[in-house]
Amino acid sequence: MNIDELLTLYLSGMGLHPTKYTNSNTNLKNAILKLENTVPQKYIDDIEKAKEHFHFDSDS
Repeated sequence: MNIDELLTLYLSGMGLHPTKYTNSNTNLKNAILKLENTVPQKYIDDIEKAKEHFHFDSDS
């Protein structure tokens, strides 16, 4: 994970969300994908269930 992805992930955790068509939005998506790729296999089902139950409105 690079520093831009890390900072964007940190700021989004504080409630500051990037707008849809920005480098910050791309950084956030990349950071989340990288984190998902490090999760142990036994938790993959939990992540998929969470994705099905929660919706992030990236248009707002």
